Amino acid sequence: MESEFSIVSLKRWQNSQRLEKEYLDKGKNKQWSTPHSLEYWKKFMKLDDVEGSILEIGCGPNGLWRFKDNVIGYDPIDFSSLGTNFVQGMAEKLPFEDNSFKYVIICNALDHCMDPAKVISEIYRVAPKVVLWTNIFSWYTILVLKLIDPTHPHHFTFERVEELFSLDDISDWYRVGSCYSDTLLHIHQSYTHNKRAKTKLLIASILGTEGLCMHIGRPQ
Repeated sequence: MESEFSIVSLKRWQNSQRLEKEYLDKGKNKQWSTPHSLEYWKKFMKLDDVEGSILEIGCGPNGLWRFKDNVIGYDPIDFSSLGTNFVQGMAEKLPFEDNSFKYVIICNALDHCMDPAKVISEIYRVAPKVVLWTNIFSWYTILVLKLIDPTHPHHFTFERVEELFSLDDISDWYRVGSCYSDTLLHIHQSYTHNKRAKTKLLIASILGTEGLCMHIGRPQ
């Protein structure tokens, strides 16, 4: 089966990265009041075991890597000033040996990549398990987002996420340990008190946007 996910142009990807960096530099991410901590990430990603060698792709400045030295943060934006356990680079070509990690975390990052299928293939190469969190949308919402949302090169339905893990070279990996989805409003409402942010979450939920968390691994 061939991937239906087109590889976005380098120019478009670079523009989305520039917008993402501006978003962080201006502190707009603080509107969500996310209580980043080890306990927060364990609950959000439904992690029971955070020991051993772990890779966090698209880690950002506040990911699990900031709270656990055994987690390698990996991102195309340079956050090396925030910790020594950071490596800068693109996820389409990971600079790590085969089976280097116990598992990989990729949270709210797959839709920022140039080539999601290649990223999944690389994750499959370096670890036997992935913990994925991503936004999923209704098809009609995606039609609108393609016009107004340059920050995200890709927008997924649940079916398209499934397709990513059904490609020929990794099809034996598609064994779901757990799968959970919920509206963004319900996921974030306990700590997001900014009225503008809550309005955005409410609109996103009405439009069929959800957060999807999946634990996927190779069969034993």
